[in-house]
Amino acid sequence: MRNLEQEIETALLATVRGRQRRMAEEMITSGRSHLEKESYSRAATHFERALSIDPDNEIALEGLTEALLKAGQSSEDTNNYGSAVHYYETILERDPRNIEARERLMVAQRRL
Repeated sequence: MRNLEQEIETALLATVRGRQRRMAEEMITSGRSHLEKESYSRAATHFERALSIDPDNEIALEGLTEALLKAGQSSEDTNNYGSAVHYYETILERDPRNIEARERLMVAQRRL
C-alpha cells in the first residue's frame, strides 16, 4: 500500500512539474514576442513570471536581462535616467556580475 501511495505522489509531482514547465515556456514565448514589439516592460513582466514558476530557467533570466537592458537604454534615450537606473539595478540584483548593466548604471547615475 505504501509503495502505491509513493507512486501516485511521484506521478502527481511529475504532472505538476510538467505543467509548470509549460507555463514558464508560454511566459517566455510571450516575453520574446513583446521584445520584438519593443514593449520592454511587458516583456520583462513575462520573463519575471516565468522565473517565478521556474527560478533556475536560464532562458527566462537571459530574456529578462535583455528586456531590462533595452528598457534602460530606451529610458536613457528619452533622458529618463531615474527609470534607467531602476532597470539596471534590477538586473544587478539578479546578476551582480553583469558588466554591461553595471557600466550603464554608472553612466545613468552620473546623468541624474
